[in-house]
Amino acid sequence: SPSPSPSTSSEQYVKIQCMYMGCCRVAKETGMDLLNEAVDVLSTNSSRWIGVTVNVAASHVKIVDRMSNKLLREHRVRFLCFLGIAKDDRFCGYIVDCGERDGEKYYQFHGFMKDPNTDQLCLSLHNACQARYQRVLESNPTARQLHQQQQQQQQKEQEEALAAAAEEERNKMAQQDQSRKLSFFERIGSFKNRGRKSLVEEEPRLHSYVVQYLGSLPVPKSEGLEVVREPVQKLSLPKTNSSSAAHLVEFEVTRSGLTLVDPHKKLHGRKHFSVKNITYIVRMRTYFAFIAKEGGKYVCHVFLESEVDAGTVVSTMQRMLAPDTKPPPTKN
Repeated sequence: SPSPSPSTSSEQYVKIQCMYMGCCRVAKETGMDLLNEAVDVLSTNSSRWIGVTVNVAASHVKIVDRMSNKLLREHRVRFLCFLGIAKDDRFCGYIVDCGERDGEKYYQFHGFMKDPNTDQLCLSLHNACQARYQRVLESNPTARQLHQQQQQQQQKEQEEALAAAAEEERNKMAQQDQSRKLSFFERIGSFKNRGRKSLVEEEPRLHSYVVQYLGSLPVPKSEGLEVVREPVQKLSLPKTNSSSAAHLVEFEVTRSGLTLVDPHKKLHGRKHFSVKNITYIVRMRTYFAFIAKEGGKYVCHVFLESEVDAGTVVSTMQRMLAPDTKPPPTKN
């Protein structure tokens, strides 16, 4: 069965202080439902929690007691099967493949709690997994060739998605042009019904989502799928540097514009984009982006979906910001 290997002193650690809730056996290696059930089990008795420092490196994870400085657990990154944040984002954990016991696969969940959320811990573990994957590619020519083939396939799928999105955008624009041609009688009818109480629930003034912010790049023009294509491809590549990796941010959509709220203030704390400066929004599968005018230049900001799908976020942007921005193409 897998066992921890001696750690190398040359590796750099990301050290995060939190509460270790303990571990429990789980039935399989992946699944958010499984993770939430395990968190519910371990979070019932907070008196058994231990204050720890989680040391995250590219090859292994160490859980060290803050009081006694005793090593409680050590797991090799290669045996981490699943990582996730629970419904209550103060809790997170990962599932470890412990090999076979009594002829059956044995998986163990390890849970953590941190106020106000566990974003930093999960991102550090995620970056460690990516760094190890990069090492495998560099040391294994066959794996590197397979990775290149996968990248070529992803690029092909992105090109197909762009072409399909462009066609869908043209069709939507044609439909919107047709819908604007309201008849005189329809306008009179809407005027007569203006004073009646609406039976439809009003649109909320603010929509808030948790998304992964990949970063931003300057672009030469204010709109267009081809303009957005290069920033999405560059920023969606796996990052081995934790400072350039994706950050979980709160994405607020209002009638006045878009606001990015970074709870850890790694990027900018809080940044608002006025609706008059937003020139283009678009979705491409699990990614979405918008172009905004900043200081006389155009900048493309790229995101990856997290708690909700990218289509939901872009649809909200379209409703709240229209007609100030171009209608976003979507790809199912």
